Amino acid sequence: ILIQEIEEVVKKSPRHKTAGIDGITNEAIKACGETGIQWIHRIFKSAWTEREVPKDWQKAIIIPIWKKRATKENAIHTEAYHY
Repeated sequence: ILIQEIEEVVKKSPRHKTAGIDGITNEAIKACGETGIQWIHRIFKSAWTEREVPKDWQKAIIIPIWKKRATKENAIHTEAYHY
């Protein structure tokens, strides 16, 4: 992955989104500036070279959001599909 690719994604990342399991928000990454970009690049490069990703990258928080037309049964089925 190229540093320019990371810069582009960070620049385009939406604001005011909830942090993931790591607790890091898009705003926090943007606030790190060039230092943050270099840090992310090192992590990605290491994962690529070692062919192993950090355990946290394999985790996710999935929260069903009820919509008027959805039923509880549909949400359970959809939630199970994501695992």
